[in-house]
Formats: sequence, structure tokens, C-alpha cells
Amino acid sequence: MCVSATSVNDEPAYYTNFGNSAIEVAAPGGGLGLDERVWALCSQTSLVISGCRSGWFMLGLLGTSMASPHVAAMAALIVEDVGQNPRRVKAIIQNSADDLGDNGNDPYFGKGRMNVAAALGLE
Repeated sequence: MCVSATSVNDEPAYYTNFGNSAIEVAAPGGGLGLDERVWALCSQTSLVISGCRSGWFMLGLLGTSMASPHVAAMAALIVEDVGQNPRRVKAIIQNSADDLGDNGNDPYFGKGRMNVAAALGLE
């Protein structure tokens, strides 16, 4: 799936990819300000970021590199629910998304911003 990134206010992030018939769904990607970042705990086993090895630090990240893992994690939760059927998983992701921007599919959000609760039937 091709994923675009949203800022904290559900607008297209300034750095996101976009295009007609290219984006399938959007996910949080963050923005420039510290209060707009996607925050995550560092792994104690990080091989890349040595300061994270203590596990006490948090990373404030941004980018489509943050947006696509959100969708991948949601896909894993859906697979746990419905099994390994890629078409069905993709359809659930897209059909449960919160429509943003133009009605229906649009170049910045595709079907909309992912909604984990809706996808898992928790809403």
C-alpha cells in the first residue's frame, strides 16, 4: 500500500508523497515542531541509536517513515482478526479510514486517515 503522512491536525504533512490514484491511505507522520512529532520509546536493544540503549529516551520523529509503520501495525492486528488475506486486509484498512479532504479517494489522503478502532470493530 502507498501511504501518505498527515500532520497533527489531519492535514497533509508538508513532506508527504501524493498523487492521483497513488495514495491508498494516510497515517500520522508528524510535523516540524516538537509538539507535532510522533513520539516513541527507544528500544533497549537499538543497534542504530546508541543513546537509546538505556530505554529511557524518547524519539520525536516525523515523516512517511513514521506513517507507514502505523499502517503496517494496523495490518498485523487485522491479520490476527481475519487471517492472512491481503486483499481483505487492504479493504478493511481502506474502508475503515476516516475520509479527509475531498469526498472519497483523493490525491493526499487516498481513502482517508487510518482508524484502528474502526478497522477492529471497536467503535
